[in-house]
Amino acid sequence: MPAINSAKIEASGVYYNNGNFFIVFDNLHKIAIIKNDFSIINSNQWLGKERSKKSSGFEGITYNPLTNKYLIIQESEKFQNKFIPVIHEFSLDFESADSYDIDFSLKKENKGAEGITFFKIKNESYILLLLEKPNTLNQNTNEVGNILVLKKKNGFYEEFAYLSLPGNVNFDDFSDIAWNGSKIAVLSQESSALWVGELNEDMSWKNTSTTYYFPKRDGEYLYCNLEGISWINETTLVLVSDTSKKKQPSLCKEKSEMIHIWKIK
Repeated sequence: MPAINSAKIEASGVYYNNGNFFIVFDNLHKIAIIKNDFSIINSNQWLGKERSKKSSGFEGITYNPLTNKYLIIQESEKFQNKFIPVIHEFSLDFESADSYDIDFSLKKENKGAEGITFFKIKNESYILLLLEKPNTLNQNTNEVGNILVLKKKNGFYEEFAYLSLPGNVNFDDFSDIAWNGSKIAVLSQESSALWVGELNEDMSWKNTSTTYYFPKRDGEYLYCNLEGISWINETTLVLVSDTSKKKQPSLCKEKSEMIHIWKIK
């Protein structure tokens, strides 16, 4: 695919669809599309356009089959005296977009929404937004959780419900979320781990879930910067990793700025 004018490729989210990986970057406005067999063909390309010199803040991507649009979550944007997440709905060619402010106050500019996924239950469709750190989701009850459940109504995304991950999910942060029609995968960058669970029809978590930890080397994290995740099928996932940080051990560079394919049991 054509080169792009950027010293770093900070992958932050991925979505698998029709044999292609759609990848977003928090420092770029363009979206990469790459064939899932990694063949070098013309369909591997950059879509969309750089809309400003400012970093995009894009952190996750999903697809809504009901509207035939891709949804990208921007981590945060300043609105009045607070920071809020923003959902961008893109056309299939990523040339046009509608943006929707989410009326939810974040703790910090850089501790906002990290993941997004389309979700359907009891014939109702929703959007799940994953927060990087647990946050006070319900200002009336001070309920703390990780996931905002949104439903589009009258042209706006409104909060429908709040979800807390089960108590056994003791991750240091949360970097992306993906749904495959039954199971929900939640990724952690700092814990280098993946949790897979399912929701009941009343949106409570089923008792069956599995936590996977990515391999280490000599006791040190090897997969230090996993930022995005998407299901390819029931047992296969694609992940993307961000660039390594200066403060991280040099070992972290080995698996940074890459696409990873993993099978789970």
